[in-house]
Amino acid sequence: MENESKLITVLEKLDISLKTLEDRKILQKKIYFLEQLGLKLGYDFGFYIYGPYSSDLTKDAFSYYNRKNIMSESIVSNKLSKRDESSFKQLNKLLEGVDEQSVANELELLSSIHFLKNISYIQINDVKKMQEEIKKRKPGRFSNKRIEVAWNKLKRYKLIS
Repeated sequence: MENESKLITVLEKLDISLKTLEDRKILQKKIYFLEQLGLKLGYDFGFYIYGPYSSDLTKDAFSYYNRKNIMSESIVSNKLSKRDESSFKQLNKLLEGVDEQSVANELELLSSIHFLKNISYIQINDVKKMQEEIKKRKPGRFSNKRIEVAWNKLKRYKLIS
């Protein structure tokens, strides 16, 4: 990990456990979006079953949580820059109105659309093509309507064009 103290600060601020698959999905997708919104931790993401995923992030997060209780407070108490704080605010706006039980799935869909549109080599220029791609990669997981709503949300927040 290039910037361990920054990761620790971000993990503390996110306050997510890694006990369940849902927790780990939330962590992966929130860090993915924070990086896309300007908070740089240096993780590379690939596309896997639940969307963007970084094995290095998983390794670093588990390492941190496993030794959290024995770490000194000075490592954890770093401040984030204004730009980094702005990334958190944008992420919170993106998730406004999403109930707690739906956060993992909402983040999975939003980050999958974002990754496929902006990072993958697939040319997807409209919601219909995205619906086809999501249905192919995640059969039975998301309806066309949900994909369209997520697509429009990402456009509204200027995360896709």
